[in-house]
Amino acid sequence: MGKLKNNIKRIAIIGGGWSGLYALKYSLEEGFEATIFEKKSQIGGVWTYQEHECGGVWKSAHATSSKTFLHASDFPMPEETSLFPHHSKIYQYLCDYVEHFSLGPHIKFNHEIQNIEQRGQTWRLSIFDHNKNRSLQQTFDAVLLCTGQTSTPSTPTDPMYQNFEGKTMHSASYKYPKQEFRGKSVLVIGGGESGSDIANELTDVAGHVYLSVRSGLWFFTRHNGVFLPTDTRFSKRNRWLVSDYGNNIFVRLSEILTNVNYGVGGHGIEAWKPNYSVLGGIINKSVRVLEKIPLGLVTPKRAVVSVQSNTVMFEGDSEPTPIDVIIYATGYKQELPFNVVKSSDELYKHLFYVENPTFAVLGRIRPIFGSIVGLAELQARWVTAVLAGKATLPNKNKMRETIVADRLKQKKNFPDQYEKRPHLVSHFSYADFIMKELGAYPRLIRLFFTNFKKWKLLILAPWTPFEVFLNNPQKEPNALERIQQVYAERRRVKGPSLFKLLTSIVFVSTIVVIMAMILSSYSLWLLLS
Repeated sequence: MGKLKNNIKRIAIIGGGWSGLYALKYSLEEGFEATIFEKKSQIGGVWTYQEHECGGVWKSAHATSSKTFLHASDFPMPEETSLFPHHSKIYQYLCDYVEHFSLGPHIKFNHEIQNIEQRGQTWRLSIFDHNKNRSLQQTFDAVLLCTGQTSTPSTPTDPMYQNFEGKTMHSASYKYPKQEFRGKSVLVIGGGESGSDIANELTDVAGHVYLSVRSGLWFFTRHNGVFLPTDTRFSKRNRWLVSDYGNNIFVRLSEILTNVNYGVGGHGIEAWKPNYSVLGGIINKSVRVLEKIPLGLVTPKRAVVSVQSNTVMFEGDSEPTPIDVIIYATGYKQELPFNVVKSSDELYKHLFYVENPTFAVLGRIRPIFGSIVGLAELQARWVTAVLAGKATLPNKNKMRETIVADRLKQKKNFPDQYEKRPHLVSHFSYADFIMKELGAYPRLIRLFFTNFKKWKLLILAPWTPFEVFLNNPQKEPNALERIQQVYAERRRVKGPSLFKLLTSIVFVSTIVVIMAMILSSYSLWLLLS
């Protein structure tokens, strides 16, 4: 396909969350006339706390990815920001981002997109302006859909839940442990981080909490020690060991070590035994709920098999359990809105609409480790570079072939989850791919021979968004300084090296195998001589 032929000038950005703000910033930098249409009255998307509205964060929510993965590449978070910021800090950071880059005049609040229609080489948007209570139609050369993954709550469709006579709600409506839960028997359904955090909080007021996980899962603490976020342990060197996840020997060794130290799945709960490898699917980093189980405040359960009146029968149980409240922490519908793109199989690299790349979807990917927002900034850079003619795309057939190849790779790396979550990716390989498309990936081989100190830093430091400037002569010194700061923070925490631990195990195992082979051969020689 090469460079886009359209003379692109006007860009519509739908959604004023993290992805939308990145898309706006880079669109303006490329000289486009860009506008965000946000249906609510403020920016922030899911990071906006609204006590009396469905959606957004709950009152005590913190980031589950460390701030190392949350910085904007050219607007670092304040140094005093905690490793896992509270939602209010993130919202303030986004407000500061808007002010710093003068994005405010390009955002239209209370403007809801009702329909998108392709008209030749342009896109016509039907918009409802809630400020003036009127409908509008406007035409744009490109549309960037940035509505995220948490727009429409998903609840179980099984008719058995209609039999329940108690209170039900989706986790999107949960804000804090209100008095309505006091003394109640509460069932939380869902094995994600939202369900775990809510179940943990409810123990402060509820009579008892049950947490139902249908198919098992892995729990990993979000930090190894107080000041060492788990996600910062994935340096380039360590990422080379685990490859692109999958089931190599180092992943299996990590799985064995986790099971030995914490029990199967990182928790030791037979009812929640995972059916995928340690890096083969979603990992729950909200481990505080596990502490409530031995205290008798939370009871782990498997899938719900029947519901009658105010009782629930769980898989493997012989008697039903009395329940007063059910909270569905069952995620959100993944259908793309506006019916332009029917499925993720029509998106090249989960981003560009193959049939017309002037339509792109940002922020819909889900990394196993890392952060959605870190990848969303790279997506925004890449999309705007393509629209500006500074980067190229393959032709349609090549893009379709790549989509098929990527799906096969997903099936290999995430065999038990790739159908349910087609947007699962490796944060690191996805980021590396986009950086190469932008010509921003560091030239490691050359650096090894010309600047070994810099090469060593890039190999040993955690992933950071600052890497994107390493091939930019004007911005490289500042980027290196920030990477060095992150690396220094990582190194100030003394602990065993993951790389040395895994390589030592492999080395010792190899020696044992070789010695066993030698002894076996020697024994056979003695018998035959």
